[in-house]
Amino acid sequence: MEKNWYPSKPCQPFNAGQACWNQRHKLAKNCKRILELFQAVDRPGDLQAYQWTQLMAAALEFKPDLILELGRGRGNSTCVFTEAAQHLSPRRTAVVSLCLSDDWERLTKPKVSKVVPSSWFEPLNALQCNILSFDYEPLLSKSERCLIFWDAHGFEVAECILGRILPLILEK
Repeated sequence: MEKNWYPSKPCQPFNAGQACWNQRHKLAKNCKRILELFQAVDRPGDLQAYQWTQLMAAALEFKPDLILELGRGRGNSTCVFTEAAQHLSPRRTAVVSLCLSDDWERLTKPKVSKVVPSSWFEPLNALQCNILSFDYEPLLSKSERCLIFWDAHGFEVAECILGRILPLILEK
């Protein structure tokens, strides 16, 4: 019997613009923290401040139980998603960030630690590993609602995400 590749229940449409509008009060209330984190990462060429708010609005609106970040670099999106996890209630959102680079631990985390309390890092598991060889099944099998942020480059990474990761979340 051929597998039906369509989700068993219809997905709710997601609208990024609507997410920004719906989350505008929370974003405005947390503007100072967002800007402090943005300045701590100090990589505006990688992600602009307005893009931080867009990603945070998307995460807050989508309400994932898992945020999987593929490619971290210095950690702009890592900070955005970890900050979003602080606001998702009840604190049930895990942020798993995968990257080959050690820039997060070596350069960014020490700066971010001056802006946030140590408890801020609790939802975050920033792994220095190869996206291509990571075992996604145990992580994704526990998740009911996963937001995937794909910032790694190359055909092999695309093949991994489209061929290995997306089939694991097809029914979610």
